[in-house]
This record gives sequence, structure tokens and C-alpha cells, in this order.
Amino acid sequence: MLDACCGCTLPYTNVDQYSSNNTDAQKWALSKRADGSVLFTNRASGMVLDISCGCIAPGSNVQLYSDNNTNAQKFQLTEAKLLNSGVRSIKSNVANDRYLDVPNCSLSSNQQLQSYSYNGCIAQNYLFKEVEDNVYTIRALCSRFYIGEYNGKVVQLSSNISNLVKWTPKWTVNGIALINVSTGHAIDVTAGSPNLGMPICAVSPNGTKAQGYLFPGGDPLGTGCTYEVYSCANTSGYVNLVGGSWNPCTSIQLWNGGGDTNSKWVFEKVNNTDYRIVSSKTGYVLDVDGGSKADCGRIQTYFWNGSAAQLWRINVDDDGWMYIVNVGSNKVLDLQRGQTRSGTPIQQYSKNKTAAQKWSFMLSNPVSLSGNGQLDNILKNICRSHPSLDSCFNYVAYNHGYRHGDTWPGGNWTVPYAIEMESTGSGNCYRFAALFMWCARALGYSANAICGQVPAAAGGLTPHGWVEVYLNGQTYVCDPDLAHELPGHNWYMTTYEAAPIDYYK
Repeated sequence: MLDACCGCTLPYTNVDQYSSNNTDAQKWALSKRADGSVLFTNRASGMVLDISCGCIAPGSNVQLYSDNNTNAQKFQLTEAKLLNSGVRSIKSNVANDRYLDVPNCSLSSNQQLQSYSYNGCIAQNYLFKEVEDNVYTIRALCSRFYIGEYNGKVVQLSSNISNLVKWTPKWTVNGIALINVSTGHAIDVTAGSPNLGMPICAVSPNGTKAQGYLFPGGDPLGTGCTYEVYSCANTSGYVNLVGGSWNPCTSIQLWNGGGDTNSKWVFEKVNNTDYRIVSSKTGYVLDVDGGSKADCGRIQTYFWNGSAAQLWRINVDDDGWMYIVNVGSNKVLDLQRGQTRSGTPIQQYSKNKTAAQKWSFMLSNPVSLSGNGQLDNILKNICRSHPSLDSCFNYVAYNHGYRHGDTWPGGNWTVPYAIEMESTGSGNCYRFAALFMWCARALGYSANAICGQVPAAAGGLTPHGWVEVYLNGQTYVCDPDLAHELPGHNWYMTTYEAAPIDYYK
């Protein structure tokens, strides 16, 4: 509220903003002058709102002063909209950190919204569009469905033909209420509860905090969230690493069916407007090859260097689909020649508003190669430097030393043993096996570490660990420990029948 500082009634008293306290220092009478300007008169002092010394510079002080009919005391009132069209989140005043959220980023019509803590992801961002004077439609960016009222619930609806999906903002003492044009109901948090996951309903307006909202401008995707990016032209097709390669300079393509590590991307804000798009699998970022500004420029993954060729903006179209725009070229991600088949290359091209250039984003769990963050980082570093199975095998076998350790390990031993092997640079057969098994899995192979026995030099059998890799219906043996100890034999991708020694499981 505009407030005469400390309730003072003297000339030159500063006028500040202050929380409402219902004193006369915060009450103002508005009167219109002959020239159409407005005078603000303070009830406590009888003095008027005045710009100190008539200064017109930004940041000039506002004070109380006696009426002198100067321009420093004349104001114009203009009608302001409570809301503007654009991407916004919807913050409830029922608690400090509660936002309207589409549960699990649902793509289902009639999905009821919930109140949830802020995470900034696409499930908490909405496209507001003024369709009549002070009347808005609201679309959930994650589904592109309209937010409407159905049987007293606030839900996603696939159609915009009804007034049930139109809302009018109205000011209340507890924030802005959204009133449904068809029913007159206000969006409300069930029971006014601050608890997480409370359903969002629509009831008669009552002016409570459960019906008061703020609408901060939203980033469509937030920052640090992992997404699978799918095409408007083929909603089963996702942005995907060609061949699942760990190499830099890997192209990207449209590939039918998401859910695997090759289709997951982390969107990280680097400033107020720009993202870098990071492969959740390899850690390389989306890049325009050579910084090209030409149509048909190749898109690849590459080492982060911070150039404009690696910066991207997300522009939301009126239909809720989005363009992914390269900052360096001002071109958008595009399906080559508008094709929609699986395997279509993805390039950059001048914006033409076709479906081949529009994308949406499915919130996804971050890629975990092992279920352990420390080991995941180890595997990413190894696989980026050694992106094939044979090079990983050679790295584990010939870049680590042998050190005696426990035999016949129990429990989930492969994760701690793999971390120990890489951290210390040495270990016994089980640690060799654990590290190589996780490398193989990170590269996309089906593999298991085996505890068994092999012939001992002194006779009999001795405990030993190795790896089985399963490929094309065949089981292969990989033994990095014996490759290290007994070079000159084939210990990589051999069958049990052809192995240099007998293995007993």
C-alpha cells in the first residue's frame, strides 16, 4: 500500500510502500482537475502526492506536499490488465510454495490439477491467451490441453469450444482469482489445504487465500529438468542420438519410441533466455556443426564451449507446440524434407511453421546408468573416452593394476567394487569384473558379473570373477583380470568352449 512514512503529516514526508494497516496514512482521496489529471490527497495530513522538486529523472523521490497545482502533483490513471498473454506459472497463496501442477506431466484429458511445490518444469507452466476483453484460455504446456471446469473439478480438456475453458481474472485482497465464464466458480485448492497433492477444484468465489493466485512469468521448461522431445509431425518420434553413440560429433535423428537413454536431454538455463541442451547419456551438448548459419546445417552433440551454436531458445506457438531456436543461426530444429519416418535426420532450417519444426516435451526421469550417482559419473567419463566395448575392455584390463581383495563377495557388490577399482586404480578379479560389467551396460550391452571358479596354478580350483556379455542369443566371456595377468591369449568376447581356460559357475 502507498503509505506516508511513519504516519508523519509534515511536508516532505516520504511516501513508501508498506503492508496494509488500515491507518489514515494509507488512505487517499482521488479528485479530478479541470485538465483531466488526478490529484491524490492523503487523509491523515491533507497534503498531496508530490514528486520531489518536480524532478523527472527515474528514481525521483515521492513525498507529501501542500497542493501547488504543479505538474509534479498531477497524475494520469490508465487501465491496467491483471494478466497478459504468454507463458506463466500459477502460484497459489494458500502457502508459500504451492503451484498448480499437472500430475506426472499427464497427457490425459480430464486429468485433475493438483497443488504442488515449485519445480519449474513443463507441468507447472501454462500458456495464457486473451480471447476476449479480460477473458483468457489457459493451456497446459505439457499436454496442450485447455484448463477448464468439469463437475466442480479443474481439469485438462481437449476442446476449447465451451465457456468452461474460459476464465476472467478478478482482483481480491488475497491475490487474483480466476473465475470461470460458464459457471462463475473460482479456481480453489480443496479445503484450503497447504498439503502437497491437494486436488484443484472450482467453487463459488469466497475471497480466501485458497482462491488467490499470482502469475509469475514462466520459463516453458524450467532449468535442470530431463525431457524426451517428441515431434508434432510424428508424436511417436523422439529426438535421439544416432546409433546411441558415445562419440562427440554424433548426429541426431527422429526415432520412434522413447524411454531409452539415447532420447533423454537435460535443459539447463545459462542466462535469462537461453538453454544448453545436454545429452543425459553422454554429457555432450546439442551443437550446430561448425557454427553454420545455413539452412540444412547439421546438428550434432559436442563438447560444451559456450558458443552461440550451442545456445537454444524455446518459443511457444499459439497451439502450445514449441520451436527450438538456435541463438547463433536463428534457425529452428527441423525434420529433413519434412519426413516423419524413424531415422529421419534432424537439421536446422528457417522457420516455416510446419509440423516438422514443432516439438513438445515429456518430463522424464534423469538417466541413471547404475543407480549410483558417483558410479554414473565414472561411467560417463570412461565411455566418452572409450566409446566401444573393446576399447572399454582394454581400458579396464590394461590401465588398472592387480591388488588382492575379498573373495566370494555378497550383496550388491558390483557398484562399490567398480567405484573402488576406478578410484584406486587397482583391484582383484571381482573389481575388474564389476567395472567392466558396468561399462558394458553403459554402452548398451546386456552383461552380468559372474562369481565362480577357475583352475588354480597349484592344482584344484580357485575363486574367480569374470563377465558374461549376451549378444544375438549367444553368451560371451570377457575376463579383464586374466587379460591383465596373462596377456597373449584371447580373453575378450570368447565363448566358454573357446576360452583359454575352463570356467565353473
